[in-house]
Amino acid sequence: MSTVTPDQGITIPQGADLANVVAAMANAIANLETRLNLRYTSVADRTARHAVGIEGESSDVAAENWADSFDGAAWISRTSRGYRGMKILNADATAINSGTTGTTFVNDPTLVVPLEAAGSFLFGGHLFYDTPTAADMKMTFTWPGAPTASRWGATGRDPATTTNLAQAVIIVSGGTAAFGGLGAGTPAWVQFEGYIRNTGVAGNLQLQYAQSVADAGNFTVRAGSNLWVLKTS
Repeated sequence: MSTVTPDQGITIPQGADLANVVAAMANAIANLETRLNLRYTSVADRTARHAVGIEGESSDVAAENWADSFDGAAWISRTSRGYRGMKILNADATAINSGTTGTTFVNDPTLVVPLEAAGSFLFGGHLFYDTPTAADMKMTFTWPGAPTASRWGATGRDPATTTNLAQAVIIVSGGTAAFGGLGAGTPAWVQFEGYIRNTGVAGNLQLQYAQSVADAGNFTVRAGSNLWVLKTS
């Protein structure tokens, strides 16, 4: 017979039946191997010998000098695995214009990360977009509860000119920062960073955006826009 450990569910031998003990030991080794830091000579070697990954596994690949973790679907860097969230738009977001949501903020369905009820969080990222010069754009973040300290800042195109940069610092959930457009199809970007000290309410850190002025031209958030969140305590 065999049993499993109460924490990790690792199979361990139990009882005097030698055949059962040997089988239990084989199962234990299979359980433990997936919890080791797996070592491979290259990515090709890992693919050949470990075709199906298990959520939470870690591996090193010597040729590429990478340290990866398996996220349930693919091998990703351990740095990415260490973040509370690292979200990237792999396709352009739905265009916004005066015929759709216009100046009403919309949630980006990808650039959102859940926060625990207690802890300190750093976040940041980039928003790539294009929008008509008459429309410009605005953005905000919402977060749970009323943290004891929270703020985010951003740098982007000044709405009043096509040449200068503008900065904004926001200290409340839903506070607005506005940035300029260079014309539909002409790329612009915003860089942002922030801090939240959460003290009792779990919920999402959510990026929202909209046109600043309603316009028939499209405001489009482009692929590559990203949001990361790191828990520091």
